[in-house]
Amino acid sequence: MESKLADRIRKVLGKDWPYVVALLLITGIAHRVWFHLGVSLHFGDWMQWSTTGTKELYRTWSAYMSVSDLGGPNVSLFFLPFIAAWSFWVNAGTSYATAFQLVNLIPVAILSVLAPFYFVRGKVSHPLSAFITAMVYATGTYFLARQTSQVTIAFVYSLAPLLFLLLEKALVSRKRPDLWFLLGLLFSVAIGYELRIVFLLTPILVAYALILYWKELWPNRWQILGVVLAVVLLNLYWLLPTIFGGGAGDVGALANRGVFGSWLVNVRSALTTNDWGWTGGALANDFNPRPILWYLWAAPLVAVVGLLNARKSDRKRMLFFAILVLVGLLLAKQSDEPFKGLYLWLYQNAPGFNLYRESSKFHLLTAFGYLGLLPYALEYLSEKRNRYPLYAMSAVALIGMSLLNLRPLVTRSINTLFVARHEPADYTVLNAAINIDADWYRILWVPRIIQWGEYNSVHPRLSAVDLSVTDWSVGQVVPNGITYPAGLQIMAPLRQSYSQNLLNQSGIRYLVLPQHDFENEDDNFKYYAAREYFAESLAKLAYIQPRFPELSQVKVYENTGYLPKIYLTSESVSAAESPRVIAEPAYVQVNTGQLEITVKGLTQTSYLEFTDRYNANLQLVAGTGLGQVLSGSLLPTKPERTEFGLTQFKLDPAELAKGQYTGVTVHSDGSVDLTFTLFYRGQRFYYIGLAISLAALAAGFGLLVASAFMKRRTRQTSS
Repeated sequence: MESKLADRIRKVLGKDWPYVVALLLITGIAHRVWFHLGVSLHFGDWMQWSTTGTKELYRTWSAYMSVSDLGGPNVSLFFLPFIAAWSFWVNAGTSYATAFQLVNLIPVAILSVLAPFYFVRGKVSHPLSAFITAMVYATGTYFLARQTSQVTIAFVYSLAPLLFLLLEKALVSRKRPDLWFLLGLLFSVAIGYELRIVFLLTPILVAYALILYWKELWPNRWQILGVVLAVVLLNLYWLLPTIFGGGAGDVGALANRGVFGSWLVNVRSALTTNDWGWTGGALANDFNPRPILWYLWAAPLVAVVGLLNARKSDRKRMLFFAILVLVGLLLAKQSDEPFKGLYLWLYQNAPGFNLYRESSKFHLLTAFGYLGLLPYALEYLSEKRNRYPLYAMSAVALIGMSLLNLRPLVTRSINTLFVARHEPADYTVLNAAINIDADWYRILWVPRIIQWGEYNSVHPRLSAVDLSVTDWSVGQVVPNGITYPAGLQIMAPLRQSYSQNLLNQSGIRYLVLPQHDFENEDDNFKYYAAREYFAESLAKLAYIQPRFPELSQVKVYENTGYLPKIYLTSESVSAAESPRVIAEPAYVQVNTGQLEITVKGLTQTSYLEFTDRYNANLQLVAGTGLGQVLSGSLLPTKPERTEFGLTQFKLDPAELAKGQYTGVTVHSDGSVDLTFTLFYRGQRFYYIGLAISLAALAAGFGLLVASAFMKRRTRQTSS
């Protein structure tokens, strides 16, 4: 039995199976909590997603989103591949936690060791060199730190060597359209996880092919053009709405936030690809750089040994990787000497560089450079007996460094995404009550959104701290010497004469004060004010009443005057007065950027109020259905901004009666019935782009199946 199992392992993993198994065991032990399906894992930038919200993501994740904000263009639309995979798994009966592990975490754990191993293996004579190099790549402190919260970056980091390996094989094999499509598909998947890192990889992939495989370019010219076309087609689902649907401005506003974090990095951290918060134990998150651990110098020192002793046949390849290390060094050091002003100049002048407001992402260039240099260094040291002692020292140093870097993952002293989280009892009770409520309303979390709150398109969530510096900013000057300046800023919009109207018109029913959650490393008050400050402040607001007395730690207040997502008023709403609601039209929410609305008996000029943030690209399309939103005519009205920055449309029955609009019925008494779609313009381009991308994906998979069938038929014929 054991012999058969060993034979199967050898057949699947190949002759290097002991090294592959060793790598999988090491990463499995270090990431063991990731393989425990169903465990809740979240920390820092990686928030816990709602299971109910994840279930509906297949339709709500679109060009316009309104589930965790007041609504607006979805600047992260390119995340669709893994978002759709989440939704698939949750609809198949799993939880969000399991979907997150299957789609994000487990692939990172496996690819991080196997992708670099196989990339290096074909370039060295002994698998031990590939094993050691893969260990170094998979255990860099920058990469491990990304696994604590920025797992989309970690995914592309782990996938990168596989992209280069596929490029090599596709170029050398020639006339293998299946390999080229697989390269384009994985490249597009990488875009779907982290677009900014792919922007860094693209010029490196191009340079890699031009410099090291230039003789293979012309024979593969049609395949190269084909894969470029495939990548474009596979990404039209986000390219079209971003370019033509009005989303480009929002992306630009997000990108141009200014350079950040220059004090966290320097030449030494760039050389060692060291994360500023790495301590060898718990990860620091106070934005104070920690000393670089001495053993992290092993990788750059061994790489230099290989570079100085490069064999003539390897010099061109090693020079490429050395230049890659140099470029990574110049950029990852940010504003440190030399060329102190280079990073800021690039940020202000180089197209697309403003996506990188801090330089840590350029550690990928240096890490990949070491991935190319280290195997040649190890090969050189192992060639002759008189170098064996230095080879042994280098191997021990690199493996020792890797194991020391993995130690906080194994012991779980790093915490973050390597420690299981447990939902406090109060949130379980609150979420259950909210999930059975079919009415639409928003939930305002004070001071900020927490990890455990359920949210979806029926019950969107809002963050008081975010709104206090954007849509709700009152612009007051905080007096000097006040105890809680951030707390005052957050509470100020709720203490105005118009505050109740603000909550009503924004559709906010509940205000929730979370509990202290130190057990889950979720300190909701650390940067704002003491919890007692917010508790006392909310208790003094006369227009809200406490609810859910059964909760012992979490405080919930209700605003009973909240308004629905869509309603009609007899006049334009104002901040000073409560809206004069004349009707609450029935509507069907296809997604948060497409609502099919029915208005009956419109006899006077009225205003359709939409409780989302104003956006000039919102439209009213005559009629309903996909055909109408793609090609139907617009009703004679445009979005208007209310005094609270929300959206309204003026509906004039006389104007509506003049045109021959689909869905508009004019009665003999002059009243008008109308059925129309409130629609975000970019959604139209999303539908078109998605259809093309899915067709390209289906065609590509058909190509793979046909290629596999032809190979099998060829083998059968030859045998």
